[in-house]
Amino acid sequence: APGETGKDGNDGTSGTDGEDGQDGTDGKDVTVDPALAPLDKAYVGVGGKDALAALTSLQLTATGSNWVFGEGYETDDVGKFSTYAATVTQDPATHGLQVDNQRKVTFFAGPVPLDYKEIIKGNVGVTTGTVSILGYPSGPMTSDRWASSEKTHRLLNPQLILKDVAAGTLTATDGGPAVYDGLLHHLLVIDDAVYPITLWVSAQTGKISKLATMEHDPVLRDVPLEVFYEGWQSSSDGVAYPIGVYLAKDDIILRQESRTAFTTNQAVPATEFDFPAGADPV
Repeated sequence: APGETGKDGNDGTSGTDGEDGQDGTDGKDVTVDPALAPLDKAYVGVGGKDALAALTSLQLTATGSNWVFGEGYETDDVGKFSTYAATVTQDPATHGLQVDNQRKVTFFAGPVPLDYKEIIKGNVGVTTGTVSILGYPSGPMTSDRWASSEKTHRLLNPQLILKDVAAGTLTATDGGPAVYDGLLHHLLVIDDAVYPITLWVSAQTGKISKLATMEHDPVLRDVPLEVFYEGWQSSSDGVAYPIGVYLAKDDIILRQESRTAFTTNQAVPATEFDFPAGADPV
């Protein structure tokens, strides 16, 4: 069962006076070449295939909120579970991912502060710090825990999925046209070991408006999972990122995140993803 540049054009329209065709000075998105294939448009929307190939590291800081459903008196009750601030560092080449979390759980009496770190390297991971309000200890992650964290990070940053497509480790196929929010989009269907991931790519700008896939829920069985992106901007190295992200499960928003900083290709110390002394995840 199924188991997240260039400068502005002078007139703000075509961007022909810009270097790579980023946004115009009036804030409007530049139109990509309509003759481009959907995948090529998507590459343009995230900064270009070359910029993805050159991506060696990613760092971002964000704040956000999480909601939970299925914990109330009614099956459709949705409650705000927590707010958080996070700093994320990733090295795609070594499959290293570190997330520093400062979370305040508001679902119960509180807020209850939690300060913990997730360190993932390859297919193992460790948590450190105060992870749970119920006193669960930190330490080696179970496979479902590290896989969930890694999956969520990729869904919230779809440029990483396209980087794998550009590298040839994932395959994208044209899923045809579709209309979203009144605008024409191309559907890019990415192969996945669990369930295909569909990127909704603006036919006009190449920017990704949303992602759609399926996920298994222990109560609801297979449910749709969607991620919505807004405010795409470009890092100093040209890789684009959304400043606002919303994750929804079965049409219910469960996560909202706002990025306050995003940098790429910064040097990452070799020890960044080392596990604490004594940790032996398997």
